[in-house]
Amino acid sequence: MILNSLNEILISVIIPVYNVEQYVGECLESVLGQLDESIEIIIINDGSTDESYRRCQDKIEEYQNQRIKIVTQSNQGLSVARNNGLQLAEGKYVMFLDSDDMLCEGSFIKLQSYIRQYEDIDVLFFDAVTKDETGAEDEKIHYSREDRVDSVVVTGQEYFCTYYLNPLIVSACLCLYRSEFIRQNKLAFMPGKLHEDIAFSFKTVLSAQKVLYIPDKLYVRRYRSDSITMQHITIKHVQSQSDAYEECLCWIKGVTWSYQCISNALAEFFRIGLRYVFQSVSQCVESKSVLNTLYRDVIDFSSMTAKENRGITYHKVLYESFRCAIQCPYMDTDVILAAWKQLIGEDSEQSIERALEKQLDLSYRKLFATLPLNISGRRVGIYGRGKHTRNLLEKYQQLQGDIVADIMFIDSAEESFGSMYMGRDVVNIKDVKTKLDTIIISSYLYHNKMYRLCETYANEIEIIDIYLQEKTVLF
Repeated sequence: MILNSLNEILISVIIPVYNVEQYVGECLESVLGQLDESIEIIIINDGSTDESYRRCQDKIEEYQNQRIKIVTQSNQGLSVARNNGLQLAEGKYVMFLDSDDMLCEGSFIKLQSYIRQYEDIDVLFFDAVTKDETGAEDEKIHYSREDRVDSVVVTGQEYFCTYYLNPLIVSACLCLYRSEFIRQNKLAFMPGKLHEDIAFSFKTVLSAQKVLYIPDKLYVRRYRSDSITMQHITIKHVQSQSDAYEECLCWIKGVTWSYQCISNALAEFFRIGLRYVFQSVSQCVESKSVLNTLYRDVIDFSSMTAKENRGITYHKVLYESFRCAIQCPYMDTDVILAAWKQLIGEDSEQSIERALEKQLDLSYRKLFATLPLNISGRRVGIYGRGKHTRNLLEKYQQLQGDIVADIMFIDSAEESFGSMYMGRDVVNIKDVKTKLDTIIISSYLYHNKMYRLCETYANEIEIIDIYLQEKTVLF
C-alpha cells in the first residue's frame, strides 16, 4: 500500500482551544511551521471567551493553508471537543495536541517515517519533554519511557501487560492513532469529565492489534499554574476519576482476553486507580459519597478473575486496597465489609485482613518454590541490588527458611569483584557466563532491560524473571 498518495491526508492533528490566548499562538506556530500537504489541522474552539479565537484566525491567515480547519462550538469541555474533532478528521492517522502545549520540531517527519515503515499500526506511542513555568519545586511527571519499553510491534494486550504500567503515562496526546481503528472500536472520550484520558487510553491500548513505542520526544508538555492538571482537587475531580475507572471496569466485562498475565496487569491498573482516587479524596472532604460504588466495582472485578490466574499481584492488590479503604475516613465501613464478605466469606475487619495475609503468603510460597535458593552448591546470581532485593531475600527466609545456594549479585555497569553487597561478591553481567547456574532477575522497573542483557551475555544459563507474570512491586 502506498501511503500519502496525491492529495491523501496522512495525519490529522486535533487541537481543542479554550481560553488560552497567552499560549495558543506558540502552540499553532509549532505545528504550522512544519506542515506539508499530508497534514491537516483541526482547531475546535470550545466557546472561548478571551482572544483565543482571534489568535487562531491570525495564524490561519498568516499561513494560508487549505489543510487548516477551525470550528467553533458552545463550551462543552475537552472531551466533546476531541470527539467532534475525530468526526471531522480525514487523515489515515489522528493525534491530539493540547492548545497550551507544542510539538517538537521535526515531529511530523519522524511520525511519517514510522507509519510508512510499520504499516497499519493501530497505536504509536512516543514521549515528551516538559516546559515548567510554575516555579514550583514539586516533582513533575517525566514523560519518558526510554530504556523501559522496547521499540517492537506487539499486540495491545501484550503491551499493556509488559509496559503500560511501567511507567504509567496516561496521555492521549502522546499517541498517534489509526483513524479506522478508532472508528471500528467506537472509541471516544467521556463527555463532561475531567481525567478524560484514563478510560480512553485504557480501552484503546487493550483493543489494539498492533502497537509500537518509539523512543522519540515529539511533544512539549507545558506546566503552568492555571492549567487543568495543576488545579486544586475538587469533588468534580474525584467524581471524574471514579467515573473513569468505573468505565474501565464496565468495559472489560465484554472483552476476550488472550494474554496470559492479563489478570495481574488489570489488578495492578485498578490498584493504581484506587490509589489516585484515595489520594484525591484526602484533599476533598466532600467526596465521601463517591467512593463506595467504585470500591464495590473493584471487588466485583476481583471476583471475576479466574482462580488459576491469580498471582502475587492479585492478592497483594486485594490486601493493600482493603487496608487503604479501611483506613480512609471517607469510606463506609459497612460497604467495605459487605463487599469483602461476598468475595472471601469473612465477617469481621480483623478476619478479612488475616485471610488476605494468608492468601498473599501462599502466593509468595508458590513463587519461592520456583527459585533454586534451597539447593546446596547451586550458583545463583541475583540481578538487582537495593531495598527490593534485600526485601526479597528477607521474605524468602521468613517463609521458606535459610538460603543454602551460593549467591552473588549482578550489576550492569560495575566492574566484577570490585565490591560486595550483603557480604557477597558483585559481578558484571558480561562476566557471569561461567560463574553461575541460574540468574534471578529482581527488578520491577528494569526487568525487561535486564532480561535482554541476560539473553545477550548469559543465554545458556537458566533465567528466572519474577516479573514476567507479576505486575506490581512485590517486595
